[in-house]
Amino acid sequence: MDNLTRGQHYTFNNEAIRTQTYDDATGKPIKPGDQIFGTLTIGIGHTGPDVNGKPLMPGDVWTEDKCETQFLHDYDIAIRGAKAIFHMEFPYELWDNIGEARQAVLADLIFNMGALRLSRFEHFRFAVENHNWEDAALELEWSDQARTVHTPYYDKEPIRAAKNMYMLRVGDFANGQS
Repeated sequence: MDNLTRGQHYTFNNEAIRTQTYDDATGKPIKPGDQIFGTLTIGIGHTGPDVNGKPLMPGDVWTEDKCETQFLHDYDIAIRGAKAIFHMEFPYELWDNIGEARQAVLADLIFNMGALRLSRFEHFRFAVENHNWEDAALELEWSDQARTVHTPYYDKEPIRAAKNMYMLRVGDFANGQS
């Protein structure tokens, strides 16, 4: 895809293009009648209805163009969700002042796990709203105060989580990622 922002490119690289519906828990293609253990997914991490409101169904196949169009739509929703969850819609400079890399992380987290699930990370939200980036990074990894139990997010996506944690801490893209 050409002309992506650095944040869009970052999330795009964290995902993969899959033109047939699949189970995000198993990675296996899903056809009508197959059992689904996770979430029915297609395209570039897309779940739910497409931009035209058509519900996602087992056995659906999309073109790469449709996958890319849906990704841009979904990423825009992730940005709006991040601004809302972290109370950065107004004034706009609240969002602008956290920097492009941290914006990319917040959008990537919502793109990956959804706004509702991320909104439940109360300590993470508090840390972000207070620009305590070290605590925000730690909250992505640990689900307890003693720091002995990893979060399900970290266990499921350790490489992605580590990049996001790094970017939160330093305010720059990880290892030249963009």
